[in-house]
Amino acid sequence: MRRSDSVTWRLSPHSRRTDRQTTGKQFFNFQCLKFWSVAKVNAIKTRKKKPGNGSALAIIFTSLLVSLVVAAYLIFFVADDSIMAGEKSVVTDEFIDDYHDDPDVDAPVTKSLFPATFGQEGGKRTLVLYDNESARADLHGLGTANLATHFGQATMRHAVEYQPGEMHDYDAAVYVGARFGADLPDPLIRDMTDGRTKVMWVGANIHLLSGYEGSPQAQEFGARYGWLPSSSRINNSDEITKILYKDQELERSADTGFIYVPAITDVAKVEVLGKALCGSRDKPKECRGAEGTDFPWAIRSGNITYVIDIPLDVIEENSHHLAYADLFYDLLAPETTPTQKAAVRFEDVGPEANPRALRRVADHLYERDIPFQVAVVPFHTSEVPDTDPVRHYGVSLLDRPHVVKALKYMQERGGTLIQHGTSHQYGTIHNPYQGATSGADYEFYRAKCSATEFPPFEFEDCRQTSWVRLTGPVSRDSIEDHATRLERGRQLMIEAGLGDPDQFEVPHYGASPNAYEAIGDSYDYRYERVQYFPGLTTGIHFDDDAQPVTQIFPYRVHDVYGTTILPENLGNVTEEMQNNHPARPPAFLVDNAKRNLVVRESTASFFFHPYLPVEYLDELVTGITDLGYTFVPSTEL
Repeated sequence: MRRSDSVTWRLSPHSRRTDRQTTGKQFFNFQCLKFWSVAKVNAIKTRKKKPGNGSALAIIFTSLLVSLVVAAYLIFFVADDSIMAGEKSVVTDEFIDDYHDDPDVDAPVTKSLFPATFGQEGGKRTLVLYDNESARADLHGLGTANLATHFGQATMRHAVEYQPGEMHDYDAAVYVGARFGADLPDPLIRDMTDGRTKVMWVGANIHLLSGYEGSPQAQEFGARYGWLPSSSRINNSDEITKILYKDQELERSADTGFIYVPAITDVAKVEVLGKALCGSRDKPKECRGAEGTDFPWAIRSGNITYVIDIPLDVIEENSHHLAYADLFYDLLAPETTPTQKAAVRFEDVGPEANPRALRRVADHLYERDIPFQVAVVPFHTSEVPDTDPVRHYGVSLLDRPHVVKALKYMQERGGTLIQHGTSHQYGTIHNPYQGATSGADYEFYRAKCSATEFPPFEFEDCRQTSWVRLTGPVSRDSIEDHATRLERGRQLMIEAGLGDPDQFEVPHYGASPNAYEAIGDSYDYRYERVQYFPGLTTGIHFDDDAQPVTQIFPYRVHDVYGTTILPENLGNVTEEMQNNHPARPPAFLVDNAKRNLVVRESTASFFFHPYLPVEYLDELVTGITDLGYTFVPSTEL
């Protein structure tokens, strides 16, 4: 796993709706016309009365003249020259003005202690054992446990706390070795090798499984399993960037840590599940740290599966974490019938959305009998362009009945509305983009732009070459604060006649543990990628836990925060580079969908901005369908 730069950062352009901008001079001209019309009507009425009313007529014209002078003074000398609809509105009072005095400091993350056993009751039970002395090890254990919840429940435990016979109360056990030199209890090794429980060993310390090299225990293990853990070696000579699994070439980041070469002594007893390529399938290359052009990446013998690295070190849409996720089927549900399901979500649909574009994409999918989701942002706020001092405007869906009407049209055409934050921004701060604009900024976590990818960060105004980095919780980070904000957006959707959403998507997939807890208390599903923090189930504070990490799921899970997660795992189409993320044409997402076919219950789930050309959407849907996927509502993923 890597911190949340694996997320696609979505930057919507600032709203510059000049059709909703009224200059002071235009307003003055309107008032002149209005006053002239009133004067003319009153003059006609006066002439119809008996003679002698000249004084009354003079009074009328005099009063109108005075009104015009006062109005002109207010418009030209007191009021601003431009007025945008939504300034000084209830929305700006609530989401902008009320936050003016909030401190903007990098505060530590506060969080509840979440249960170490989580998932869905009634399914398979998995014991996840992991090292206990680093944030990295904690997060690898958590990521593994999250995957296991697809099949039922997972229990996280520090490996050093293992009790004799404990794993035999579970359907399977997984050990994630992230720290070299860990001292594992002897009962743990004995229970792993007695053959009673399926075991998956991931990463380091594999030599402990069979005793030291050449020992009687090692020889006995080799005779039984056909490979020698104590003779396996770390490969520091080759940079492995490709993993071959089920005839698909998956990416392995150069930033991923160590990788072992397992010592196989009896090929008849060992099943090779995947291979590490020293080059690529198209351009094979002789390995320097192993024989041939590849070596085993994952093997299985008897009750033990061994994975030679930690696939959660770096997660991208097309990386080898997909193969790792698929290995859980053999561990927990080998009889699973393969499926291929797809889902599409239209993103960042708020009060400033173009109703015509919304109808266009809805019609396109309706004609192809494809259900879809719509991520609705109930409130929109932004800085008024080119104002000094900065002013803000804010509107809600109730102020844009034509958008509400288009959303109802989308529902009629097969769309399901989900809540995508409440305002998709936070207060007056640039979080991180200039403009504090809904649809562009984070809402439930603090973000800044840095000129450097890694610490020490050099924060700057955002540019395309900036790196978005998460720096801590927002100023109001209590569970109660988040719950109030969430409910405000939810109630507005209900008031607008759009229904009560049961799915939620965190803006930019970034939130604090307290925000996730509040979301879990109010919604049945989160439809997204998820940000995780070390120490969630232990309360331990690590010195290296400043940056959270984001996990992309290839299937539905029920995560540590207590909510069912519906996966979004392909990303989105972009036409140009955004914050060091290259442009992503439709073909790139289709290729991601192809890589995801290695997972038995394959998912191809993406999001799409309705303002993009519908031809991109058509290319995506066609390409994914041609791979054998069937589009379903997100809740059926």
